[in-house]
Amino acid sequence: MRAGEPLFALFTSIEKIRMIRCIQCGRADLETRTIQLAGKVRDRDYTVEMRGLQCPRCGYKTIEGSDMPEFGRLLADQYRAEHGLLTSEELRARRKRLGLSQREFALHVGVGLATIKRAEMGKIQDGRTDEAIRRKTVQHHAAQIGGFYTIVTSTNTNCQGYYLGDIAQPSYHFSSTNLPSRRAIPPYLANLLNVSTHG
Repeated sequence: MRAGEPLFALFTSIEKIRMIRCIQCGRADLETRTIQLAGKVRDRDYTVEMRGLQCPRCGYKTIEGSDMPEFGRLLADQYRAEHGLLTSEELRARRKRLGLSQREFALHVGVGLATIKRAEMGKIQDGRTDEAIRRKTVQHHAAQIGGFYTIVTSTNTNCQGYYLGDIAQPSYHFSSTNLPSRRAIPPYLANLLNVSTHG
């Protein structure tokens, strides 16, 4: 920038540099928009919505190289949600609810620090790691509220149980025999409580 040149001229030149001509039609510059972009994870097709670039003439869509990690994370989260695994956002939320750093959370769960870092960035965790995270975060919550917990389902059904310590396979004793169906509670709780899939 030359001395005395208006500041807006610098911004204008930066915008010109960032303009990307559409590689499909070549008739317009790509514009920043919220787009839907298709991708594949382990031979499964998914579509995610995110910030990207789109041609106003032919509709061609793409993303910048710096947004590729986020694109991969969103795709992986769709796969994880479909296969009953915790998404990266759910993993991060559980860790922050405990007030732990990634290193502390890894020690709490019993996995390596790299495993937690990669999972939060978008790498799909294996079933064993997912189970360990669910178990340790459920246990912590139960212990925090004095050994008793209440599940309130979408159908307003309450089931109260007694939590028997911080053990590898926790046990629960229910005072009510009218348990909610699997569809009424989160899948990981249905699995943990062995609730029937029928009804």
